[in-house]
Amino acid sequence: MAAHALTIATACLGVASTAVAGTVLSTTLLPTALTRLLGTQDLRAKYNAKWAVVTGGCSGIGKAIVRKLASQGINVIIVDLRDEANVDLGELAPKVETVYVRANLLDAHAMDTISERTQHLDVSLVFCNAGACIAEEYHTGNTAGQENYLQLMTTSQLRVAKHFYVQMVTKGLKGAIVFTSSMGGNIALPFCALYSSSKAFIAMFAAGLSMEAKSKNIDVLAVRPGSTNTNIMVHKKDNGGMVAQGPDVVADCIFSTVGRFGIVVRDVGFDAHALALVSKLFGTSFLGFVLNVAGKMSYTRGREFVLGMGFSDSTDFVPKAKL
Repeated sequence: MAAHALTIATACLGVASTAVAGTVLSTTLLPTALTRLLGTQDLRAKYNAKWAVVTGGCSGIGKAIVRKLASQGINVIIVDLRDEANVDLGELAPKVETVYVRANLLDAHAMDTISERTQHLDVSLVFCNAGACIAEEYHTGNTAGQENYLQLMTTSQLRVAKHFYVQMVTKGLKGAIVFTSSMGGNIALPFCALYSSSKAFIAMFAAGLSMEAKSKNIDVLAVRPGSTNTNIMVHKKDNGGMVAQGPDVVADCIFSTVGRFGIVVRDVGFDAHALALVSKLFGTSFLGFVLNVAGKMSYTRGREFVLGMGFSDSTDFVPKAKL
Protein backbone atom coordinates (compact mmCIF):
# COMPACT_ATOMS: atom_id res chain seq x y z
CA MET A 1 0.00 0.00 0.00
CA ALA A 2 2.81 2.39 0.93
CA ALA A 3 4.65 1.58 -2.29
CA HIS A 4 1.48 2.24 -4.31
CA ALA A 5 0.98 5.61 -2.60
CA LEU A 6 4.61 6.53 -3.27
CA THR A 7 4.19 5.65 -6.94
CA ILE A 8 1.09 7.85 -7.22
CA ALA A 9 2.84 10.72 -5.42
CA THR A 10 5.87 10.41 -7.70
CA ALA A 11 3.65 10.41 -10.78
CA CYS A 12 1.78 13.48 -9.57
CA LEU A 13 5.04 15.27 -8.88
CA GLY A 14 6.25 14.40 -12.36
CA VAL A 15 3.09 15.75 -13.96
CA ALA A 16 3.28 18.93 -11.89
CA SER A 17 6.95 19.44 -12.74
CA THR A 18 6.26 18.93 -16.43
CA ALA A 19 3.37 21.41 -16.30
CA VAL A 20 5.49 24.02 -14.54
CA ALA A 21 8.39 23.49 -16.94
CA GLY A 22 6.03 23.83 -19.91
CA THR A 23 4.52 26.99 -18.48
CA VAL A 24 7.92 28.56 -17.83
CA LEU A 25 9.10 27.61 -21.32
CA SER A 26 6.03 28.93 -23.13
CA THR A 27 5.38 32.07 -21.07
CA THR A 28 8.89 33.13 -20.09
CA LEU A 29 11.88 31.56 -21.79
CA LEU A 30 10.61 31.34 -25.37
CA PRO A 31 9.13 34.88 -25.53
CA THR A 32 12.25 36.27 -23.87
CA ALA A 33 14.49 34.56 -26.41
CA LEU A 34 12.37 35.76 -29.33
CA THR A 35 12.27 39.39 -28.22
CA ARG A 36 16.03 39.38 -27.66
CA LEU A 37 16.57 37.88 -31.09
CA LEU A 38 14.36 40.45 -32.81
CA GLY A 39 15.78 43.36 -30.81
CA THR A 40 14.55 46.93 -30.31
CA GLN A 41 11.39 48.12 -32.01
CA ASP A 42 10.92 51.57 -33.48
CA LEU A 43 8.04 52.74 -31.31
CA ARG A 44 7.61 55.91 -33.33
CA ALA A 45 6.81 53.81 -36.41
CA LYS A 46 4.93 51.04 -34.54
CA TYR A 47 2.49 53.40 -32.84
CA ASN A 48 2.80 56.49 -35.03
CA ALA A 49 3.96 58.07 -31.78
CA LYS A 50 4.55 61.79 -31.60
CA TRP A 51 4.53 62.23 -27.81
CA ALA A 52 5.29 60.03 -24.80
CA VAL A 53 4.94 60.71 -21.08
CA VAL A 54 7.37 59.29 -18.52
CA THR A 55 6.81 59.60 -14.78
CA GLY A 56 9.97 59.52 -12.71
CA GLY A 57 11.86 60.45 -15.86
CA CYS A 58 14.76 62.31 -14.24
CA SER A 59 16.70 59.31 -12.96
CA GLY A 60 17.22 55.58 -13.19
CA ILE A 61 14.95 53.54 -15.45
CA GLY A 62 12.79 56.56 -16.27
CA LYS A 63 15.78 58.55 -17.50
CA ALA A 64 16.92 55.60 -19.63
CA ILE A 65 13.44 55.42 -21.17
CA VAL A 66 13.46 59.16 -21.90
CA ARG A 67 16.80 58.93 -23.70
CA LYS A 68 15.67 55.93 -25.74
CA LEU A 69 12.47 57.69 -26.76
CA ALA A 70 14.46 60.75 -27.80
CA SER A 71 16.84 58.60 -29.83
CA GLN A 72 13.83 57.48 -31.89
CA GLY A 73 12.65 61.04 -32.43
CA ILE A 74 9.70 60.83 -30.03
CA ASN A 75 8.87 64.01 -28.11
CA VAL A 76 8.83 63.49 -24.35
CA ILE A 77 6.82 64.80 -21.40
CA ILE A 78 8.81 64.25 -18.21
CA VAL A 79 6.91 64.20 -14.92
CA ASP A 80 9.15 64.25 -11.86
CA LEU A 81 9.83 65.79 -8.48
CA ARG A 82 13.41 66.58 -9.40
CA ASP A 83 14.82 69.56 -11.20
CA GLU A 84 14.58 69.61 -14.98
CA ALA A 85 18.37 69.92 -15.28
CA ASN A 86 18.72 66.30 -14.12
CA VAL A 87 17.79 65.10 -17.61
CA ASP A 88 20.46 66.04 -20.12
CA LEU A 89 19.59 64.73 -23.56
CA GLY A 90 22.84 66.06 -24.96
CA GLU A 91 23.12 65.51 -28.69
CA LEU A 92 19.55 64.15 -28.80
CA ALA A 93 18.00 67.44 -27.63
CA PRO A 94 17.80 69.18 -31.05
CA LYS A 95 15.86 66.21 -32.48
CA VAL A 96 12.93 66.28 -30.05
CA GLU A 97 10.71 68.56 -28.02
CA THR A 98 10.51 68.10 -24.28
CA VAL A 99 7.92 69.26 -21.78
CA TYR A 100 8.92 69.13 -18.13
CA VAL A 101 6.17 68.90 -15.51
CA ARG A 102 7.43 69.22 -11.97
CA ALA A 103 4.82 67.44 -9.89
CA ASN A 104 4.43 65.32 -6.79
CA LEU A 105 2.07 62.48 -7.71
CA LEU A 106 0.84 62.45 -4.11
CA ASP A 107 -0.43 66.00 -4.51
CA ALA A 108 -4.20 66.17 -4.96
CA HIS A 109 -3.72 68.61 -7.83
CA ALA A 110 -0.94 66.72 -9.61
CA MET A 111 -3.19 65.38 -12.37
CA ASP A 112 -4.67 68.84 -12.93
CA THR A 113 -1.16 70.15 -13.54
CA ILE A 114 -0.25 67.28 -15.85
CA SER A 115 -3.52 67.62 -17.76
CA GLU A 116 -3.12 71.37 -18.21
CA ARG A 117 0.43 71.04 -19.54
CA THR A 118 -0.40 68.22 -21.97
CA GLN A 119 -3.97 68.85 -23.11
CA HIS A 120 -2.90 70.06 -26.56
CA LEU A 121 -0.64 67.05 -27.22
CA ASP A 122 -1.45 63.64 -28.69
CA VAL A 123 0.18 61.27 -26.20
CA SER A 124 0.25 57.65 -27.36
CA LEU A 125 3.01 56.21 -25.18
CA VAL A 126 2.72 56.22 -21.38
CA PHE A 127 5.41 54.98 -18.99
CA CYS A 128 4.22 54.80 -15.39
CA ASN A 129 7.60 54.50 -13.75
CA ALA A 130 7.67 56.72 -10.65
CA GLY A 131 8.09 54.86 -7.39
CA ALA A 132 10.23 54.07 -4.37
CA CYS A 133 10.99 51.24 -1.99
CA ILE A 134 10.52 51.33 1.75
CA ALA A 135 11.99 48.76 4.12
CA GLU A 136 10.91 48.65 7.73
CA GLU A 137 9.12 46.51 10.28
CA TYR A 138 5.45 47.09 9.63
CA HIS A 139 4.53 47.83 13.24
CA THR A 140 7.21 50.53 13.58
CA GLY A 141 6.23 52.42 10.44
CA ASN A 142 4.37 55.71 10.33
CA THR A 143 0.74 54.94 9.42
CA ALA A 144 0.14 58.12 7.40
CA GLY A 145 3.44 57.62 5.61
CA GLN A 146 2.59 54.01 4.78
CA GLU A 147 -0.80 55.02 3.37
CA ASN A 148 0.78 57.77 1.28
CA TYR A 149 3.39 55.32 0.04
CA LEU A 150 0.71 52.89 -1.14
CA GLN A 151 -1.04 55.76 -2.92
CA LEU A 152 2.17 56.64 -4.77
CA MET A 153 2.79 53.05 -5.79
CA THR A 154 -0.76 52.18 -6.87
CA THR A 155 -3.47 54.84 -7.05
CA SER A 156 -1.18 57.52 -8.47
CA GLN A 157 -0.02 55.16 -11.24
CA LEU A 158 -3.61 54.36 -12.14
CA ARG A 159 -4.56 58.04 -12.30
CA VAL A 160 -1.80 58.80 -14.77
CA ALA A 161 -2.53 55.69 -16.83
CA LYS A 162 -6.28 56.30 -16.96
CA HIS A 163 -5.97 59.96 -17.92
CA PHE A 164 -3.95 59.19 -21.03
CA TYR A 165 -5.72 55.88 -21.73
CA VAL A 166 -9.06 57.71 -21.96
CA GLN A 167 -7.49 60.27 -24.28
CA MET A 168 -6.08 57.55 -26.54
CA VAL A 169 -9.45 55.78 -26.73
CA THR A 170 -11.34 59.02 -27.34
CA LYS A 171 -8.97 60.16 -30.09
CA GLY A 172 -8.62 56.70 -31.61
CA LEU A 173 -4.86 56.67 -31.11
CA LYS A 174 -2.84 53.51 -31.32
CA GLY A 175 -0.52 53.34 -28.32
CA ALA A 176 1.02 51.58 -25.35
CA ILE A 177 1.04 51.86 -21.57
CA VAL A 178 4.04 50.46 -19.69
CA PHE A 179 4.20 49.99 -15.92
CA THR A 180 7.41 49.50 -13.95
CA SER A 181 6.76 46.69 -11.50
CA SER A 182 9.60 44.76 -9.81
CA MET A 183 10.94 41.29 -9.16
CA GLY A 184 9.69 42.01 -5.64
CA GLY A 185 6.19 41.57 -7.03
CA ASN A 186 6.96 37.91 -7.72
CA ILE A 187 7.27 36.86 -4.12
CA ALA A 188 6.34 38.14 -0.67
CA LEU A 189 9.28 40.01 0.87
CA PRO A 190 9.68 40.39 4.65
CA PHE A 191 10.26 43.98 5.82
CA CYS A 192 9.20 45.16 2.34
CA ALA A 193 5.60 43.93 2.51
CA LEU A 194 4.12 47.17 1.17
CA TYR A 195 6.64 47.34 -1.67
CA SER A 196 6.22 43.75 -2.86
CA SER A 197 2.42 43.81 -2.59
CA SER A 198 2.15 47.11 -4.48
CA LYS A 199 4.40 45.81 -7.26
CA ALA A 200 2.38 42.61 -7.47
CA PHE A 201 -0.77 44.72 -7.79
CA ILE A 202 0.71 46.76 -10.65
CA ALA A 203 1.69 43.64 -12.62
CA MET A 204 -1.72 42.04 -12.09
CA PHE A 205 -3.53 45.25 -13.03
CA ALA A 206 -1.49 45.55 -16.23
CA ALA A 207 -2.28 41.95 -17.18
CA GLY A 208 -6.00 42.54 -16.66
CA LEU A 209 -6.09 45.87 -18.47
CA SER A 210 -4.17 44.44 -21.43
CA MET A 211 -7.14 42.24 -22.36
CA GLU A 212 -9.45 45.27 -22.51
CA ALA A 213 -6.97 47.57 -24.21
CA LYS A 214 -5.97 45.25 -27.04
CA SER A 215 -9.35 45.73 -28.75
CA LYS A 216 -8.63 49.46 -28.76
CA ASN A 217 -5.18 49.04 -30.37
CA ILE A 218 -3.43 49.83 -27.10
CA ASP A 219 -0.74 47.49 -25.79
CA VAL A 220 -0.08 47.15 -22.07
CA LEU A 221 3.12 45.84 -20.50
CA ALA A 222 4.46 45.52 -16.96
CA VAL A 223 8.20 44.96 -16.54
CA ARG A 224 9.57 43.36 -13.38
CA PRO A 225 13.24 44.38 -13.22
CA GLY A 226 15.68 42.58 -11.00
CA SER A 227 18.42 44.44 -9.12
CA THR A 228 18.96 47.67 -11.06
CA ASN A 229 21.43 50.48 -10.52
CA THR A 230 19.03 53.33 -9.64
CA ASN A 231 18.47 55.83 -6.84
CA ILE A 232 16.04 53.51 -5.06
CA MET A 233 18.55 53.04 -2.24
CA VAL A 234 18.16 56.62 -1.11
CA HIS A 235 20.66 56.43 1.73
CA LYS A 236 23.42 55.02 -0.49
CA LYS A 237 24.43 52.12 1.72
CA ASP A 238 25.99 48.87 0.58
CA ASN A 239 23.64 46.73 -1.50
CA GLY A 240 24.65 43.47 0.11
CA GLY A 241 26.97 42.44 -2.70
CA MET A 242 24.20 42.17 -5.32
CA VAL A 243 25.28 42.77 -8.92
CA ALA A 244 22.89 45.30 -10.43
CA GLN A 245 22.03 45.70 -14.10
CA GLY A 246 22.01 49.11 -15.70
CA PRO A 247 18.76 51.06 -16.27
CA ASP A 248 19.44 50.90 -20.02
CA VAL A 249 18.98 47.11 -19.87
CA VAL A 250 15.43 47.59 -18.61
CA ALA A 251 14.66 50.29 -21.19
CA ASP A 252 15.99 48.06 -23.99
CA CYS A 253 13.81 45.21 -22.74
CA ILE A 254 10.71 47.42 -22.81
CA PHE A 255 11.38 48.55 -26.37
CA SER A 256 11.98 45.00 -27.58
CA THR A 257 8.95 43.50 -25.79
CA VAL A 258 5.95 45.84 -25.79
CA GLY A 259 3.21 44.67 -28.14
CA ARG A 260 4.96 41.44 -29.10
CA PHE A 261 3.83 37.80 -28.74
CA GLY A 262 1.10 38.67 -26.28
CA ILE A 263 3.63 39.36 -23.52
CA VAL A 264 2.04 41.53 -20.82
CA VAL A 265 4.42 40.86 -17.90
CA ARG A 266 8.16 40.60 -18.51
CA ASP A 267 10.92 39.80 -16.02
CA VAL A 268 14.24 41.56 -16.59
CA GLY A 269 17.48 40.18 -15.16
CA PHE A 270 18.69 36.83 -13.88
CA ASP A 271 17.48 37.40 -10.32
CA ALA A 272 14.04 38.46 -11.56
CA HIS A 273 13.72 35.29 -13.63
CA ALA A 274 14.94 33.22 -10.68
CA LEU A 275 12.33 34.69 -8.31
CA ALA A 276 9.62 34.21 -10.93
CA LEU A 277 10.58 30.54 -11.17
CA VAL A 278 10.61 30.15 -7.39
CA SER A 279 7.14 31.68 -7.12
CA LYS A 280 5.82 29.32 -9.81
CA LEU A 281 7.35 26.27 -8.15
CA PHE A 282 6.80 27.03 -4.47
CA GLY A 283 4.29 29.89 -4.29
CA THR A 284 4.61 33.56 -3.39
CA SER A 285 4.98 32.89 0.34
CA PHE A 286 8.10 30.74 -0.06
CA LEU A 287 10.40 33.12 1.83
CA GLY A 288 7.96 33.21 4.72
CA PHE A 289 8.05 29.42 4.86
CA VAL A 290 11.86 29.45 4.88
CA LEU A 291 12.00 32.02 7.67
CA ASN A 292 9.49 30.13 9.77
CA VAL A 293 11.42 26.89 9.39
CA ALA A 294 14.81 28.49 9.97
CA GLY A 295 13.65 30.23 13.14
CA LYS A 296 14.58 33.40 14.98
CA MET A 297 18.24 33.54 13.93
CA SER A 298 17.28 33.62 10.25
CA TYR A 299 14.67 36.29 10.98
CA THR A 300 17.23 38.47 12.76
CA ARG A 301 19.80 38.13 9.99
CA GLY A 302 17.20 38.80 7.32
CA ARG A 303 16.03 41.89 9.17
CA GLU A 304 19.58 43.22 9.51
CA PHE A 305 20.30 42.53 5.84
CA VAL A 306 17.18 44.19 4.42
CA LEU A 307 17.03 47.17 6.77
CA GLY A 308 20.75 47.76 6.34
CA MET A 309 20.61 48.15 2.57
CA GLY A 310 19.73 51.83 2.60
CA PHE A 311 16.13 51.85 1.41
CA SER A 312 13.73 54.60 2.41
CA ASP A 313 11.10 54.20 5.13
CA SER A 314 7.57 55.45 5.71
CA THR A 315 8.70 58.65 7.45
CA ASP A 316 9.78 59.96 4.02
CA PHE A 317 6.14 59.87 2.93
CA VAL A 318 4.52 61.57 5.92
CA PRO A 319 2.34 64.46 4.67
CA LYS A 320 4.18 67.75 5.06
CA ALA A 321 2.44 70.44 7.08
CA LYS A 322 1.18 73.34 4.99
CA LEU A 323 2.56 76.76 5.94
